[in-house]
Amino acid sequence: EHKRTINARNGQRMIGFAPVDTRIYEFAPDLKTVGDLWTEWESGIGGRMPVHCFKSCHTGTRKNKDRWSQRKPIYEVLSKLVRCGRAPCEAIHLVETAYPRLQVTAMVKAIRKDVKNKTLPPSVRV
Repeated sequence: EHKRTINARNGQRMIGFAPVDTRIYEFAPDLKTVGDLWTEWESGIGGRMPVHCFKSCHTGTRKNKDRWSQRKPIYEVLSKLVRCGRAPCEAIHLVETAYPRLQVTAMVKAIRKDVKNKTLPPSVRV
């Protein structure tokens, strides 16, 4: 799809066509692993835009706002570990080891609570 735009170039008005962004700005439902969360953050799942590229206007729907507020702490923990030099698979393993035997939903809730209370396990602190 394209939409018509008017561009100013060298003092002349030119009419051209600019591509319309057709990527899907929504979170993937029912992610089962921390690796799935990282994939959603880094490259997107199922044709959806990577979450790290979302802007505040993309989280506008109620469902997106809820999922963003729920998942944001685990995205931040994982991305900080990776920015500090850990490989993504190592960061995922550290999070899974720090929160053993929890399903992803329970793990996300535990991380949200620990971030809020500033009680993250030492292995995932940055």
